[in-house]
Amino acid sequence: MYIVRRSTSLALFVCLLCLGLAPAAALASTSEAGYLSDPAGKGRPTHHDDPLLTALSTRFYLHGFYRMRWNMLDNLDLDRGPTPSTNKTIFPTRFDDSGALQGGDMRFRMELSMDIARSVKIHARIDALDNIVLGSTPNGFPRNARVPMSVATTGQRAPVEGVNAFTDSIRVRRVYGEVMLPFGYLAAGRMGALTPWGLGLLVQPGNALDADNGDNADRIVFAIALLGHLLLATYEFSSSGPVIGVPFNASTDQDPRDDVRSFAFALANYDTPETVKRKLRAGMSILNYGLIFSYRDQQLDVPGWYAGTIEERAIRSGEVVQRNAYSMLLDFWFLYRNPWLRIELEAIYAQGNIANGSLVPGVNLTEPLTSSQYGGVLQIALSPPRSRWGVGVEVGLASGDDAPGFGVAPPINQIKSVPGDIDGPQINYPNDNTVNNFRFHPDYRVDLIFWRRIVGQVTDALYFKGAAHFDLTQRLRFWTSVIYSRAMEASTPPGGSAELGVEIDAGLRYNYDPGFEIQLSSGVFVPFAGLRNTELSLDPRPAFVLQLILGYVF
Repeated sequence: MYIVRRSTSLALFVCLLCLGLAPAAALASTSEAGYLSDPAGKGRPTHHDDPLLTALSTRFYLHGFYRMRWNMLDNLDLDRGPTPSTNKTIFPTRFDDSGALQGGDMRFRMELSMDIARSVKIHARIDALDNIVLGSTPNGFPRNARVPMSVATTGQRAPVEGVNAFTDSIRVRRVYGEVMLPFGYLAAGRMGALTPWGLGLLVQPGNALDADNGDNADRIVFAIALLGHLLLATYEFSSSGPVIGVPFNASTDQDPRDDVRSFAFALANYDTPETVKRKLRAGMSILNYGLIFSYRDQQLDVPGWYAGTIEERAIRSGEVVQRNAYSMLLDFWFLYRNPWLRIELEAIYAQGNIANGSLVPGVNLTEPLTSSQYGGVLQIALSPPRSRWGVGVEVGLASGDDAPGFGVAPPINQIKSVPGDIDGPQINYPNDNTVNNFRFHPDYRVDLIFWRRIVGQVTDALYFKGAAHFDLTQRLRFWTSVIYSRAMEASTPPGGSAELGVEIDAGLRYNYDPGFEIQLSSGVFVPFAGLRNTELSLDPRPAFVLQLILGYVF
């Protein structure tokens, strides 16, 4: 026992000694960053005890939520039979089509912030058990010697990608740093939308309890205040193309010419959520507006890299496609608000061109692929001061494409779409070289059933929505909404008609305290002729959804 203790103490002393010598050794072994010419060996300017620059002890802030969500999805295939191209229903069903789909999932989200100096912060978003289905990954799957079948499971195993789940149990989504410089704000890293923009048609941070997406990208952002406005510039590393390992270093980008580069500039009169609350409490009005311009381009492309047919190795010239693609986008936002009225508008126009849309190196398409898209939403909400009720109306518009199907998530290996398809590619080269259907952000939720779960995003649509709420108590709110939807192009829906349907949603939201809430929502979607199966002469039937969410917010 004494020998063990003595060895442990000796090992601890050696570790501490190594830790103490490590910084000095690092300084002595480098000649970079001004170490060699600095007698003090600091390699950086002296702060001279400047209170604005001196470091603070690191402070950690942790917030986020734990969400458990349960859904019952009844007849979301609308009993209309299969589509022509896939021979599958428009929404999954039970293997014997005997009733509603039921199941739950969970998510534990951690938003970590670290104050490492007076003006320097590091942020991270980490998700654990992200949308993992309740009851999945039992000890009996995959099969092992001790538990040969799931009926004998003693509990759940941690999800492991490629073993018993599609994703690992812990996913690091964002890590970025920010600093307030004397001349502006600078952020760099993998980040989401730094602030909510407009109504969320284009970008969303994904902070809502029921959100499933959220934007993440590698960016460098610089912002300054100018004449009462916020001026922002962003460079985004959208895609680096194939990477390759290099001696004595990490992997590196092989060729900058195959990079997808994105630039964005924004000018806005913007009040933070905290400022909005203060102004409304004081009875003041709020006028905000802004404009985003973004540009993206790519010269070369290596289709085999993202198709998974090329491993990490040097790319050969015969695997490269001359892409010459670009896109431009304008996003305008306007908000007027006072204690009893809110009028908000977001409108977007996007244009793109791909000179060579080929996915096969050596085969060039002579006609370019083009895109011209637009979309927007206008919301008007009214709630008298200190009232328990409120009403609102919303009009949404998303441009369409005359190709069959909505074009949100075309099935894998479906080359083209035909009349009767609910989804499919919007290009059929060389007869159709345009993709003109604008898609709202997937976390912009208009309803519970049709756009959220059957189609997946609002696209190729004109819809009208009326909503109301009534606070039964200070903690319990009842809400309801009615949504009428029609397609912009009659050739898009599988039934060959622009009329899509009407949905009625309602729910209760109970806030026990800021740390816990319950959401119970239900909806009925009544489909119209646009969702009829004309090939089998089947009329669609209504769909029903019931959703329960338990949220623990910290």
